[in-house]
Amino acid sequence: MGNQLYEENLARFLRAVALEPQDRVPYIPVANAYYAKSEGVPLKDYISDPALACDTNLKAAAAVGGYDGTQSDLFTPWLLPGQWLSSVYLPGAELGGDEMWQVVEAESMSREDYRTILEGGFGDFYDAFLAERCGDPATHLAPFFEYLPTATQRFADAGMPCVSSFNLVIPFEMFCGGRSLEQ
Repeated sequence: MGNQLYEENLARFLRAVALEPQDRVPYIPVANAYYAKSEGVPLKDYISDPALACDTNLKAAAAVGGYDGTQSDLFTPWLLPGQWLSSVYLPGAELGGDEMWQVVEAESMSREDYRTILEGGFGDFYDAFLAERCGDPATHLAPFFEYLPTATQRFADAGMPCVSSFNLVIPFEMFCGGRSLEQ
């Protein structure tokens, strides 16, 4: 990752995080569905082929003159159940082939689940919950995680550091999704 543009962009990002003086505000978007739409790639294809998604993201970045970095160099909606304790409708499955993925707004977690967490721990609850109530996303994530190091390297080679390959959230945020926003 020794290219000069990458080093400049990473330094700009780190200065921004440290609230140090900048030459400009770093531009580090996350716009996965936009990338697919802007490049004419159907969302069902974008989410099912990590190499195609990475190509698409890099082309979309080049089309606007590049970015200082990216929040995520690769995305799959199969990450969302783990963040929201909710099922996800997918393009090409529950939705039309080019419709936006959707987190299903439903109360999938009950008050009784808190007792299960207190008695057995969050980790065991979380794994079972995802497998039993959210379509078992772990069975779909292997291609994403296998390609992720390649995507990160491709973005680095293009001069764009990735600041977060995927989002991590605290259990409270998960509970907001699992209990539903309405409940």
